[in-house]
Amino acid sequence: MADAVPQAKLSGGLTGSTCEGGLTTISWLFTLNNQDVHLQMSAAVEPGDVDKLVTLPSGIGPSGAGQTLFLLKSDKDVRIRLNGLVDLVWNIAGGAPFIIPGTPEVTQVEFTNLGSELTKVFITKILDVEALPVPPGAPIPPGVGFYTNFESIGPAATAQTAFTLSSIPIDPTRLIVIVDGVWYSVLNGFASVAGSALTWIPGATGGFAFVGGERVEVLY
Repeated sequence: MADAVPQAKLSGGLTGSTCEGGLTTISWLFTLNNQDVHLQMSAAVEPGDVDKLVTLPSGIGPSGAGQTLFLLKSDKDVRIRLNGLVDLVWNIAGGAPFIIPGTPEVTQVEFTNLGSELTKVFITKILDVEALPVPPGAPIPPGVGFYTNFESIGPAATAQTAFTLSSIPIDPTRLIVIVDGVWYSVLNGFASVAGSALTWIPGATGGFAFVGGERVEVLY
């Protein structure tokens, strides 16, 4: 059957509520086309929870789609770590929206309770081929801006180690290699960067040689 609703208004999708109760409104209105993927979920972070893992769907959406907006909002202070990376750790004030206006795509969030009460968290994630505007007045966490490029450099050939980036990274040490959805950091020795040349290092701790056909993407 043909799609009866070619467009949908995202109005209140960023206000949200969890199974434990409602959260403070974030006012926003935007038209989502039917090719957009819009995911929402809630989580409860108990007192004493440390690095409680919540995994988000990834690799979905129209061809060429990427994350165009990620929003997280909690009712109490909470610490988050995104994608298991030490560079993506923040303490979030209760009631304050946390927004990433594009990539890196968030595939997992770890929560640490910073108080002695239950914390309620509401998450929205949107994937599309076109960027979305950030809700007016919404704060963007410091540090997210150092990721400005997300590109596919695969599939890998058998035993391939040399790849070419489309741009020269501003800070090569921040570069992340994503192999079939798993993140590997230059800082951890899995790869090296010189100019626009990326070298994968199979002999790194936990490193491996490509067998061929792996989906290889980079974030820098």
